[in-house]
Amino acid sequence: MHKEAGERRDFLPSMVEFLDRVGTGEIILEHGYGSGMDLGAEAYLSQSRRARFADYDECFAQDIVLVLRCPPDDVIRRMRRGAVLVT
Repeated sequence: MHKEAGERRDFLPSMVEFLDRVGTGEIILEHGYGSGMDLGAEAYLSQSRRARFADYDECFAQDIVLVLRCPPDDVIRRMRRGAVLVT
């Protein structure tokens, strides 16, 4: 979420638990995810042993990218060919 200063929109830790439960594989969150809602990394990491944090570019380098708001065109163009964007 890099669109507006002070933006406070993130998926809740329960989304990580859901993704873990349905067996999505590794769950990669951007460093600082949840901080706008005063949620620390442990709130997310405690929901799945497959969850970890990475930088913005690594997050968008995955086969499936799940975000709340559609990223700008330049970010979409950097995604790997054949990747799926869910927004």
